[in-house]
Amino acid sequence: MPPSQRMMLTYIEMLRKYFPAEDHKIQLISRIGKADSCLLLYDNVRTYESLGKKRTEKLASIRKELAEADRIVFHSFMPPKIWKAAFLMEKEVFSKAIWVVWGIDLYNYETKGNDFISKELNKIDYEMRARIKYPIVVSEADLEEYKTRFGTHPVLYAPYAFADMRFVVMDEAMRKRKETIEAGLHKGAGDAAAAEEENKADEKQTSDEAAASAVKPLLYVPYELGGPLRVQVCHNGFPFNKHFEVLNYLTPLCQGKNRDKIKLFLPLNYGNGALANGVTYVDALKSFVNQKFSENVAIISRMMPNNEYTEYLSSIDVAIFNAPRHNALGNILQLLYMGKKVYLSNKSPLLPYLRGKGFIIHTVDELDGISLEELARPDDTQKNREWIRMAFGVETMRDLWRTIFSYSEGKISHSTAWKKDEEIMRGLDKTGET
Repeated sequence: MPPSQRMMLTYIEMLRKYFPAEDHKIQLISRIGKADSCLLLYDNVRTYESLGKKRTEKLASIRKELAEADRIVFHSFMPPKIWKAAFLMEKEVFSKAIWVVWGIDLYNYETKGNDFISKELNKIDYEMRARIKYPIVVSEADLEEYKTRFGTHPVLYAPYAFADMRFVVMDEAMRKRKETIEAGLHKGAGDAAAAEEENKADEKQTSDEAAASAVKPLLYVPYELGGPLRVQVCHNGFPFNKHFEVLNYLTPLCQGKNRDKIKLFLPLNYGNGALANGVTYVDALKSFVNQKFSENVAIISRMMPNNEYTEYLSSIDVAIFNAPRHNALGNILQLLYMGKKVYLSNKSPLLPYLRGKGFIIHTVDELDGISLEELARPDDTQKNREWIRMAFGVETMRDLWRTIFSYSEGKISHSTAWKKDEEIMRGLDKTGET
């Protein structure tokens, strides 16, 4: 398991709450950082260092663990080289492995380059993935993508849940925003103007400091009270997000009379890519936004704890995600839950998926020539909030994983497991209709 509390904490909490700790050993595949050390508070979690001091010792320990395990669960399949070597040595691993397929597994696992070594590495990586017997996608939108790329085994579906506390944070942020707007409308524009002056003073900090201070929802003026429209552009620094296309659409809105009426937020705290002449994608992006947008942009360069990031999302009015692939589902669901306006690439598989669940989702090409008034016009995204709470709640994740374990242990067939999954998810769809 990757040593990431951001990605894995809720899964570990679910596992420890509903399944015996002695039956599920959690092995971290690399060194754990200080920010993620909370994962070690749970029973039967093993650090990478526990495998041995030398690489030869670690490799022997990994092979022993793989051979003795009844089932192995890979959360993503982007293992360090030492783990790949062990998998190739212990080839029976693939017949008892459960692979939770992340977006990076489907779209970005290949080594770049057309040379012989890159091609051979990609061939090995592909064959390992295709041999894993029990693939699990985290989004229904990825079912067809998996089948197209690696469709050698029947697949099941199990999303990662939001922790119960995340819903508490979202509900509280929505309540505070509502109270702020109601108080501002009741008292008049004077208080809003004073708060706006306070915001402008805060924005004299560096871009990253300003973005960090902006995560507190009550420290900003809602757009309804005359504050700037707060627009998030993508959610990481990978080139597949196509930031430049979005920024070119938004450039006219950040000039002239609208200059103080819109603020862009660019999370660039992870992800990058190389461009020509040794320039990275993120460096080129930062240079572009500093030249074009200056005071209209805040670049977020630090990783925030989960609940702090949710509070930041609660302060966003409009969010734009331009990846032509499954990406940012956690961001999108939180934004929709909190009533925000969302734009996706018309090539994103999440577009038909979310629209099929009843959500209003706009496409990025609608930004071409859009007015600030149209961009700021809110949508009715409250309709299916309860569906998000149920479909991405811990109890649903528990039920789906019970089915996965039963299937992988041979207790039920794939057709029975699939029927159970469908019964759970179709029942939740009816929840969203009420």
